[in-house]
Amino acid sequence: MKFAATPSISERDRRTLMIGAVVVLALLTVFRGIPAWRGWVRESQTAAENAWARLAVARSNAAGGKDVARRADSLSQASLALVPAFVSGDTPAQAGATLAAHVSETAAAAGVQLSGVQLTVDSLVTGQTLYHVRVHADGSGDIRGVTTLFQLLEGGGAPVLAIRSFAISQSDLNSPPNRAESLRVSFEVDALAHRESE
Repeated sequence: MKFAATPSISERDRRTLMIGAVVVLALLTVFRGIPAWRGWVRESQTAAENAWARLAVARSNAAGGKDVARRADSLSQASLALVPAFVSGDTPAQAGATLAAHVSETAAAAGVQLSGVQLTVDSLVTGQTLYHVRVHADGSGDIRGVTTLFQLLEGGGAPVLAIRSFAISQSDLNSPPNRAESLRVSFEVDALAHRESE
């Protein structure tokens, strides 16, 4: 009785299969976390907008008496606790540049080389104290670097960021087996920015 030979898998195919499995696991982790993260960002934005609105009312009424002035100070101190969650900048363009610099520094720390960073700033935010800024970035790195980049960006630090979209692809399908795999990554990062009332 003859047994059929077991097909052998080359080292390159085995490595590609392992990278694919890691990418799928990373994508599942990100997709499960994004809905919860979006809900948290919406709640944070609503709470922050309410806090800033109460602060503005308290400041306008502060001239009416010492009690109101004390209340405004306490609200101001409470609002200061929210400031690290926002991207800083006197104008939307400055806030976008601050976000772009943060994304670039985070990518460098993760070992991902960015080839381009584009700012998206809403021009209709005149007079608003809270508004969104967005950065689109393209780069390349290995699977560990790309995963680390996304973990650092949405890791719960300051400022609070949300990855709105991303795409990952293999950069060179014909690379030799002895060369480390390199992935191309394209993603958008969204953040809240705050401008002091004039």
